[in-house]
Amino acid sequence: MKCPVCKDDRLQHETLESNMPAYKCGHCNGVWLDKGEWDILAARNLLGKINQFFTKPWQTSVQEEEAKVELDKLYTEKFGVADYARIKDIWSWLKDHPQRSMLLAYLHAENPYKV
Repeated sequence: MKCPVCKDDRLQHETLESNMPAYKCGHCNGVWLDKGEWDILAARNLLGKINQFFTKPWQTSVQEEEAKVELDKLYTEKFGVADYARIKDIWSWLKDHPQRSMLLAYLHAENPYKV
């Protein structure tokens, strides 16, 4: 894809959020959005952050959030709503527990009372 202004072919494509694409020219630094997306960014108070959209930290955070949403859907489907909520509570409890390794070993054991 070429830049609509300078015709340079270094148009960079990035994801802003929720699969919303943005394009930035590597030559003239112009930024383009698809129809209606400017209004979406304005409504979310993101217009002042357009240049940040093309940075590695921004893209990493977008990818991590998208992965979290997809994994939440997958886990909910696989475990069911109630069991997924319960295992998230257990995970939160274990996350910083001082005896985390021992607790996980206990849970992982087929029979934790067998010597």
